[in-house]
Amino acid sequence: MAALLLTEKDVEGFLRMEDALGAVEQGLRALGRGEATNRPRQRAGTRETTVNVMLAAWPARGYAGFKYYTTSREGIRFWVHLFDIATSELVAVIQADRLGQQRTGAASGVATKYLARPDASTIGIVGTGWQAESQLEAVCAVRAIRQIRCYGRDKAHRERFAKKMSSLLQVTVQPIGSAEEAIRNADVRSQRRTRLNPSSTEIGYAQDVTSTPWERIASRLGSSTTPRSADARSWRPTRSSKRERKGVTSSSR
Repeated sequence: MAALLLTEKDVEGFLRMEDALGAVEQGLRALGRGEATNRPRQRAGTRETTVNVMLAAWPARGYAGFKYYTTSREGIRFWVHLFDIATSELVAVIQADRLGQQRTGAASGVATKYLARPDASTIGIVGTGWQAESQLEAVCAVRAIRQIRCYGRDKAHRERFAKKMSSLLQVTVQPIGSAEEAIRNADVRSQRRTRLNPSSTEIGYAQDVTSTPWERIASRLGSSTTPRSADARSWRPTRSSKRERKGVTSSSR
């Protein structure tokens, strides 16, 4: 039987955040019980392009597979290949940019579900890019959020982000002029940021937010990084930094 090909449009059409939250939570439980395998990311590349590969298997579900993405000055391209464990046949090939965004957001949602206070109602988020959208969607799916404050370095962009997410979530999203003001006294705090060069700029923007005297953890501060296609012209491949910080969320500007 021919493998199923799912495009970004297909994924956009059928993958809901509620489904992503359930799948990620079940997957994390399976990993914790030793019933699934998840291998760390491996990289190989040249001066022009880097290929990143992650492998996983979940025998109880009957599937194994890998996600890979290529990064270059032309952009970033994400794919997932899924195999039937019993027959070793290729089951599906999936374009995985939107899929990865939803999964990453869902991981934050699962963390918030178990770590944030039950009455948490405000979010402070630093970063207003692609990944930030699914972070807010996931957190709002597990808590009755009434107010969101967002900060991004580009004033016009953060205002567009606030308008878009207010409409999408039916929650007031207020654009804020500083990271400090955005997360101060928020019940749930989230940080997204773009890493253009993992070796030289990896912690620069994070330090602005998490190393200042006014930073105080309320419920949770999620922080991690990934290069984004919007920054492809500035990106250049490097060796993976040993300082890379791996949290439950992904990032964007």
